[in-house]
Amino acid sequence: MLLTFSMVNSLGSGTWIAPLSPFEARRFGQNPLVKGGRSIIAVSSPEYDVETRTLTVNYDGVLTLNIGEIEEAVLVDLNPQDVLKAQRQDTDVLHPSAADIDFIAACKSHLDEGMTRIIQQVLSGVRKHHDDTLIEGEGRKWIASPHNFMAITIQNRNKQFLVSVKARPEQKSFRHIHLKQSRPPYWEFHLNSPSQIEETIQAILDSANY
Repeated sequence: MLLTFSMVNSLGSGTWIAPLSPFEARRFGQNPLVKGGRSIIAVSSPEYDVETRTLTVNYDGVLTLNIGEIEEAVLVDLNPQDVLKAQRQDTDVLHPSAADIDFIAACKSHLDEGMTRIIQQVLSGVRKHHDDTLIEGEGRKWIASPHNFMAITIQNRNKQFLVSVKARPEQKSFRHIHLKQSRPPYWEFHLNSPSQIEETIQAILDSANY
């Protein structure tokens, strides 16, 4: 059985945005998260028609990961069974969690695949310890909620991320990331290279334990 979404806009790399109410999103859920922003739905075998702006998917392969508050949903080409398996296991597979899919969709719309993969690897490391949701603020700045231990700004002009973390002066010695003082107790650094992934994860985890 097929299901067709209408008035769909592509964000590239298997991600789309479509009008969909929170009520409609509940039809496809199996204990989904209920957090703000857009609903997030995993779909399988998607076929997108650019001319008609329709996305046709396998009905049995639709799974709601998050029920939002607005009349819009992010549709992501992820096998729902793989998502459920990843939720049950500790895995390094880069299937973004429901807490991150809205953010990853924004990354794909502003940055290239390489930069998006870098931030996915960072979040994959962070999510092994913390599951705060990234909430969109102003100027493409996404803030960890409810504990506010990190903020990530998508800098589309410079094709990089600006990461903000809590840190003490004695904690700011890293080889690949260069922290600069922001509003105390926050420090900021740019993330634009795979060589920075490990230290970025550590800086964020240190911030969570500040």
